[in-house]
Amino acid sequence: MEETTTNSSSSNSSVGANRFLPVHAPLSMNDVPFQVDCGWAHTAVLCGKGKLFTCGWGGDGRLGRTIPGHKTGFYEGADPYFRKVQFYLAGANDNKPLLMVNVSCGRKHTLALDSERELWSWGANQHGQLGLGHRISQATPRLVKILRPFSRGAVTKKRHQEKLQRDKEQDAQLGRFKQNTKEKDHYDLLAAISCGDSHSCVITEKGLLYVFGNNESSQL
Repeated sequence: MEETTTNSSSSNSSVGANRFLPVHAPLSMNDVPFQVDCGWAHTAVLCGKGKLFTCGWGGDGRLGRTIPGHKTGFYEGADPYFRKVQFYLAGANDNKPLLMVNVSCGRKHTLALDSERELWSWGANQHGQLGLGHRISQATPRLVKILRPFSRGAVTKKRHQEKLQRDKEQDAQLGRFKQNTKEKDHYDLLAAISCGDSHSCVITEKGLLYVFGNNESSQL
């Protein structure tokens, strides 16, 4: 199991003790972090090769994994170790890992964007902040299917379908073929993600903004 402790080897502080000065939280030699984000009581770190690790309070499923010794990811307790979050795509080759490129933590939920520009969410969902179309909290990462049209896979499929159609029309309607070729510009991909307390936002490369979750303060 891949894990690292948040306790610095140079610190005598116990698990759960406040720290008033920065201390080193070592990761394994093979895992070099390039992004970190903090929620209310959990932390997520993205490392090379697209691996995502979480630690902190496990309530509401915000860690996206179980805590050793407990069968459910909804366990109301703390895990001081950074442990790897697993992502599974239905129908995909299990030997092909999903690479995460961006992560954002809310108060009790988490979003992650993979290299195929597909959005994953987990944790508290009382306000629909996971974007799944319901209010059921999730203890493991779930694919936000409504935003799949902005993924690389969906764009590639659309381009292939349109190419087949253009090939059929190329000989008979050369002018229309040229017009369709220029229409590739309408494709778009997810580009950035961000979480608030209990709401979420994503933007695409072309500047489209999508929001979901708690709107009691008109934050959406």
